[in-house]
This record gives sequence, C-alpha cells and structure tokens, in this order.
Amino acid sequence: MSAGNNNEWSQAGWLPSATSWIEARLSQDGLEILEPLEQVHLRPWSTVFRVPTNRGNAYFKATSPALRHEAAVTQALFDWRPNCIPQVYASDPDRGWLLLADGGTLLREWIKTEEDIQHWESLLPVYAEFQKQLSEKVNDLLKLGVPDRRLDTLPHKLTALTNDLETRSSGQLSSLERAKLLNFLPKLTVLCKQLSHAPIPQSLHHGDLHDGNIFFHDGQYDFFDWGDCSLTHPFFSMRTAFVSIENTLGIEENSPYHDRLMHAYLEPWTTLAPSAELVDIFRAAERVSPLCSALSWQLSPSDLDTEDSYTYTEAIPSLLRELLELNPTD
Repeated sequence: MSAGNNNEWSQAGWLPSATSWIEARLSQDGLEILEPLEQVHLRPWSTVFRVPTNRGNAYFKATSPALRHEAAVTQALFDWRPNCIPQVYASDPDRGWLLLADGGTLLREWIKTEEDIQHWESLLPVYAEFQKQLSEKVNDLLKLGVPDRRLDTLPHKLTALTNDLETRSSGQLSSLERAKLLNFLPKLTVLCKQLSHAPIPQSLHHGDLHDGNIFFHDGQYDFFDWGDCSLTHPFFSMRTAFVSIENTLGIEENSPYHDRLMHAYLEPWTTLAPSAELVDIFRAAERVSPLCSALSWQLSPSDLDTEDSYTYTEAIPSLLRELLELNPTD
C-alpha cells in the first residue's frame, strides 16, 4: 500500500482486527464471510474492501481521522432516510469504520448518452427534498462532526486557506492571485449575507455529488461517500453534479439540458420561494461554490504523502482560480 502509508490500514495487524470486527457485525444479520477481503480502493484518506458473503458482497470502508465523521453521518442518514442511503450493516465512528451492503449499479454505468439525462432529472429532486429535510437536522449533524462551512464562516475560511497556501513550498497562488482573493473578500461577505438572508435554509452538502457516488437500483437512487460533506448552502452540491454531467455526457453549461436540470433540482424548493427568485439564488450560490469545494481538500498533513500532494499543488489553487473567474475584481 503506497498511498496513505501514514494511516492505520498500513500497520501490521490492522486487517485481522478489522476482519474480526466485520465478521462479528455481519453475523448479527446472519451473514458470513466466504473469501478473504479484497482491497478495491486506496487513497491517503480512506480505503475500501470488498467482503464476499453468503448473501452477496458487502463493503467495508475505513477513513483517516480527518474524515471519521463519514461513518457517523452515513449511519445517521440511513436511520433518517433509508430509501436514500445504501443499507448500513454497522458503523464505528470512533475508528471511522463503515460496513455497507452492496448498493447495486453505479449511476455511471447506466448513463452513456444524452438521452440518459433523465436519470439526473429524476434524482435531483430526490436529492433536493433530502436536503430540505436535513435542514432541520443541522445541530444533530454538527454533533456528528460534519464540517461547519456555513455562509458566515466562509470569508474567514478563504483568508485562512489563502494564508495556508502561501506558507507551503508548493501549490502556491501567484502574488497577483492572492491579492485578487483578498480584494474579493468584501464582495464574498456581501454574497454570503445575501444567500443567508434568502429563504433557502443551510443544510447538508454532499461535497462530491457525481455519478460514481450514486447507486441506481429498482427505480431508487442511493447517495453514498459522504466524506466530503459539510453544512453550508445546499445549492453548492450542483457544482460537482454539473461537472460530472459534462464529463460523462458532454453536456456543457450553455446546453438547454443545463437549465432543464437546474429547474429539476429547484422544483422541490418552490415551496419556499418562487421559481424566478430561486434561479437568482442559484446563480449567486454558483459564484461561491468553488470555495466550498476548495475547503473540502483541506486535509491534515498525516492524510497526505508525496505522491498525493497534488491536493495542494493542483486542486485547491485551481478551485480558487475558478472562484476568481466567477467573481472578477477588476
């Protein structure tokens, strides 16, 4: 395991211990492991093992300390809305361990052409309704360790993130870009206040809502991989969704499909504001959303190794440049 070599799953004795925990939890549901666990995913911040059982595959995920809230959040979401989350067999929030049933086929495997845009058109209202309900669970989610990126915190977080990049030997923005970000702070403060005063409550934002993090089975869509989630403006989730749609289906922002999907997502929110106002709020949220994405890349030093230092050398500066492009200060 070259990635994540500072994490517990690279340590001797970890896998037998994890396997014992998995066996004990599965046995409570009458399942038994048939073959050795197979590692199918490895990143510095998490790893996933396939667990063959007498009732099909289960999946075990372990996360680094920075993302341990994922286990608790996924368990809570399954308890609150089991029709939107893959079945959770067990979770251990203290260790960041999560044991899930096989969720079915990834959405990515279902959508191949523009005609398949109907899947996104069907699932986005489901996701929006889910967010509406979760807006009543903000305090519960904070207690579970969900990162607090609510709108009033974002100007300070942008300043801290810019300063953090400046102290690193790599991944720095140019002095001109840093100056532009600082000049943008007053406008960001105004934008955040406008969004917070709008009739859309802050809620759970998935953080990585793409077609590889959604299962589709029996007409149902299940959302998983909540490690990048945060509490912030719910409309921020659409940034990654649109990137995913463009990457998979080639549907760009100027396509008629773009507005069609935006309105599909906004429809459940029309109980809180008229459609025209929602579009204005959506456009304002689009201008801030890259910042929230950049903040999700802030991992602790132990979560990074040399091979994966691109999190600072590429991802964060790129997202901050996108923020500047959407908010020119000249």
